[in-house]
Amino acid sequence: MKKNIVFGLAFVAMAIFNTVSCASAKFVDYTKESNVKLTIDYKGKDFYKDGIEQVSVAYYIDGDTTHFKSISNSSSPNIKIRYYGIDTPESTGKIEEYGEEAKQFTKSKLKNAVDNGTVVVSGPTMEYAPPITDSTGSRYLGLVWINETEKNASYDSLICLNLYIVQEGLSYVKSLDKIPDYVDTFLKAEEQAKKFKLNLHSGKPAELFNYGAYEAISLLEIRRAIEQDLKEGIPNPYAGSKVRLRGTVTSFCNNMLYIASYFDEATGSTVPGGEWAGINIYTGASSIPSKYTITNTYIEVAGTLSDSEEFGFQMSGCDFTRSQFDPVEDADTNKAQVIFKADETPEEFRVSPFKLKASEIGAASSDKLFMEVEVEETLTCYNAYKNDSGEFTLYFEDPNGTKTPFNMFVPSTYYPDPENQPFYSFSTEEEFENKKFKVRGLFTFRKYNGKISYQLVMRPNRDGEPLDLTIVA
Repeated sequence: MKKNIVFGLAFVAMAIFNTVSCASAKFVDYTKESNVKLTIDYKGKDFYKDGIEQVSVAYYIDGDTTHFKSISNSSSPNIKIRYYGIDTPESTGKIEEYGEEAKQFTKSKLKNAVDNGTVVVSGPTMEYAPPITDSTGSRYLGLVWINETEKNASYDSLICLNLYIVQEGLSYVKSLDKIPDYVDTFLKAEEQAKKFKLNLHSGKPAELFNYGAYEAISLLEIRRAIEQDLKEGIPNPYAGSKVRLRGTVTSFCNNMLYIASYFDEATGSTVPGGEWAGINIYTGASSIPSKYTITNTYIEVAGTLSDSEEFGFQMSGCDFTRSQFDPVEDADTNKAQVIFKADETPEEFRVSPFKLKASEIGAASSDKLFMEVEVEETLTCYNAYKNDSGEFTLYFEDPNGTKTPFNMFVPSTYYPDPENQPFYSFSTEEEFENKKFKVRGLFTFRKYNGKISYQLVMRPNRDGEPLDLTIVA
């Protein structure tokens, strides 16, 4: 008994010692008190040639990705930097705890430096050399250097933002093989953040993460479940779930808003070169603000997922508010928000049509679901069906006489020649049949009596763009 008491007292004493020790420990600012310094001058240098350049910000993406623009050369393409040696939680295609905190921290430091000081990007090595791309081939691995108070600051006065983010407990350290001299410092900064229980290491809920009834998931997770249902008949586990997700608007028609996101290796893709995932959102019979419907607008939505016979697996119950989204008051609601306006959306989030052969549009192309698809060949409509609502479903064959694995849904009035005959429309099946068309539309599916059918949805004519259904002969 006495032995146990002695051990117990020793344990209490050790706990008190550790608490006092941690409380009295000095917090080291490794961004200033270490060897992680920029050792080559940036002045007069070009990032694409020399691997270093003074820049401004084009787009704030997330905690460890930023698109920069050259200060000296306005015609130079944006510099897409994936911060080397760190890995912050996701806040774009996938939403993770402390992802928004990491994004806001990076943004605030860069904004201060852009407004009041200096920002420089460099390759991950301290030498003049062309930059190195990441695994996607679309972004460059880089170190970001800032001085928040001095314009055109000397290169040796800049601090490493990559290290700063780790030091704040907003990122884990990743591979550092290209900067071996900095490895010990990065690891010490990470260990210190754990010791002081900062952000990711605090064990506390993230203030900017939605812990409410809406589960934050990615479109890729949903697509994986859709594929299991389509190919293996496994019921979609997300049916009935209330979720929050982000994506780029691909189109809006027939009270449906279509969104999609691109995923690479860092955001969950297992496909070389990355992949897309999308969904359609039923917006209800009433109109929604146009700010949500413009193609290439990047939005966040919250709603309920369901398995629709008519339009496949979809989302509904979203509040497309006209008012400004409040990140605190509206975080646990179903209110939508615009993250990037269409003309401000970064290139890596922008969408464009997929050009596919008719035979490729079906079960094998589920990664194109809810995306705009253009058929390469000219197709012949061999059959048309008109429902009680006046909507048409068209069936095609390719130039070889092979029936296509998809049909086309025409939910609105079809004007074959709106420019020359703006008031003439097709009203019967016979007007479609035996005509040749160039076809494009939103690729989706429906499930009826256990059978899956794939279709393209024709959208209303948009100014300056060709018809989704164009008569060739």
